[in-house]
Amino acid sequence: MITDNNFIQYAISSYHNPQCSTLEQFNGDVKKFSGIKRLMNSDDMNEEFVKLTLNNILYLYNVFDREPCTKMLFLKVRREHWHKLKTYLVFLNRMPEFIIDQNVINTEIPICSDIANHLRNI
Repeated sequence: MITDNNFIQYAISSYHNPQCSTLEQFNGDVKKFSGIKRLMNSDDMNEEFVKLTLNNILYLYNVFDREPCTKMLFLKVRREHWHKLKTYLVFLNRMPEFIIDQNVINTEIPICSDIANHLRNI
């Protein structure tokens, strides 16, 4: 089970970036989770903002294993913004049906129509 207390250890165990050669690079990649949290907290939903958020999420999936990355995203993003996160993950075909240890149930989280509309145009 992933928690704030074991987040770094969990991130290390699922990290696969062959271009990373320093602790600073790893820390920079881990900080992207906080960046996603800030992006989800924003009410800005214009096309450029949606593309920026999508690119950051894609980057994380390129350096972390799929299932752990999804768990870390749901841990870092506040529950009231899960609908925004879910919209991106559905678009990327990365939204699981359940994440048991975080009480995430796909069918109980709505889609954000504003984000979905921008994603359809990409």
